[in-house]
Amino acid sequence: MHTYGVLGEYDKNGKGTGNNQQVLQDDGRNGKLLSTKHFHTYSISVSATQLSDIRQAAKYWATPGNTCPSCGANYNASGLTGNAGGPYNSNTWVYNMLIQNPAGRIGPPPIASPAPGWNVNDAGQNYYPGVQ
Repeated sequence: MHTYGVLGEYDKNGKGTGNNQQVLQDDGRNGKLLSTKHFHTYSISVSATQLSDIRQAAKYWATPGNTCPSCGANYNASGLTGNAGGPYNSNTWVYNMLIQNPAGRIGPPPIASPAPGWNVNDAGQNYYPGVQ
């Protein structure tokens, strides 16, 4: 099983930064952040086709040179500016990977704490390039 997350570059000392946020596969920072009280996991049900589509699209976005719609220069954690008038970030990527699934919308779980960028329907962007 692979993990994917929208994460920043590493600095020259090997420390993760918030710079140039991109989808990264199997990065050690993909997972529970013990330093935050805002970490939650959710169980959702998906069909085999929905799971295949998610895997294919996530792998595409994790390929160097492919920048997801809410990544890179478009990434905005603060919400002071940005697409859709608010935060546009990793939460936006996850939310749209669920609701835009080509095999059928996956209902996003209700969130337990404020999550900037969640509930941003980025319908004008293609979160599933190459997936039919």
